[in-house]
Amino acid sequence: MTDEFSDTAETPETASDEFAVASWTESFEPEDRDLIDVKGWRSPVDMLHSYRHLEQLVGSDTVRIPGAEADAEEVAGFWSKLGRPDAPDGYDIPTPPDMAAYSEDMASWFRDAAHECHMPLEMARRFHDKYVEKFIHETQALDTELAGERQRSDAELRYAWGDSYDRNKVLADRALRALGGDRLIEELRLSRLDSSAALAQAFAQIGERLYAEDGFLDADSGPGFGHSPGLARQEIQRLRADSAFMTVYGDRRHPEHEAAQQRMDQLYAVAREGS
Repeated sequence: MTDEFSDTAETPETASDEFAVASWTESFEPEDRDLIDVKGWRSPVDMLHSYRHLEQLVGSDTVRIPGAEADAEEVAGFWSKLGRPDAPDGYDIPTPPDMAAYSEDMASWFRDAAHECHMPLEMARRFHDKYVEKFIHETQALDTELAGERQRSDAELRYAWGDSYDRNKVLADRALRALGGDRLIEELRLSRLDSSAALAQAFAQIGERLYAEDGFLDADSGPGFGHSPGLARQEIQRLRADSAFMTVYGDRRHPEHEAAQQRMDQLYAVAREGS
């Protein structure tokens, strides 16, 4: 009997601990007291130490994710804490230097899109830099591709036309300008058809029918200009209105300057015959 009693009897210390816990938790909800039992907190000091340890791990400057019922102000505050500017103009993103295709309209669009997508400032800057880097790379690749297409087209025309290359180029150019003008030339450039050898040959044939018989282009004189002073003067006026040609013609260091100079000299020589 004595042994059985001693096994189940509470010591004064145990009874005191249970009384202490009960005394400071008696006003808590049952589920709160269950949590205290699970955590093993024996006093408010234990709870305070536990919270302090948790705050050291998580940090005091926490950001609460808005719930489904959160209002617009709470949601905006959440994104603001993550670093999103209050308005699109808060994105201080520098314009990339030496990038002609980049416009202020593009920069404004990016700021609006970044704000709409709730991008923090630093994220938007990094994404913008990556976008510009990709844009420049793709533009350079396209320029290289177009240059290759033009070189291949030119080589094909030189092979097909032989000694009549210069003459046919003049015929094709005149026919193109006569039939479509600058608008057609721009359309062909934008659609990348300006490097088409087949199209150049077609316009050369059209030019042959339009101009070869009027004496302006002599079949035996290659890129000569026959004996029509009036047509020569018209060609001079057309070339002077061509900014690309005049750039070459006025730059003695340009590799095509000599050919442009010779062309104008021939035209002026023919034009003076009618004076």
